[in-house]
Amino acid sequence: MLIDRKLNLVVPIEREHGTIYVHSTPIGREVFDSYFIILGMAHSQIFKRGMDFVGGPRLAAKMIEHVARQERAWEGPTGVENGLMAEIKRLTNVLMPSPQGSGWTMLPLDVVATMDVLTEDEYAETLGVICFFTLVSAMTLKKQRPSFLSMMTGFCQVQTTSLDCSEFVNSLPTSTGTGSSAGTATVVVSSGTS
Repeated sequence: MLIDRKLNLVVPIEREHGTIYVHSTPIGREVFDSYFIILGMAHSQIFKRGMDFVGGPRLAAKMIEHVARQERAWEGPTGVENGLMAEIKRLTNVLMPSPQGSGWTMLPLDVVATMDVLTEDEYAETLGVICFFTLVSAMTLKKQRPSFLSMMTGFCQVQTTSLDCSEFVNSLPTSTGTGSSAGTATVVVSSGTS
């Protein structure tokens, strides 16, 4: 697996009428620097408790919250809930086939959370996978990342890509009356996305 300097995560969610893709960009250096203790502790707890690549993706978001609450760092304007977790969600978009039958609709994860797009289980599992990816990519050394990310993509049935969300959605096939063509996206932006 070729590891790019800036990998993004893509979580496909299979549906009866097509696949929904969740695209997440890793947190930046500034956010990492603000929350490195919580990230390090959550990463350590997951692997210390034997959750690794089987249970880790399912429980990573809960472990981040658990550690932050233990450290009394969950609440407040700069707490993990309003800082780190809000940033992870802000950097995550859900790509769905457009209702018109061609193209894609791109919605921020926080918007999708208020709609009837993902079930509670799908949302929780997806957020867990994204948080696990955040922990693995933020806490492993550069030379270790290829093997860790390869294991993660195998266990979690996810993809990594160097494409940003707009580039990724444009790479998706679009169903048309005569076959497939390059993708087009309808973008809905909330106040928290960029």
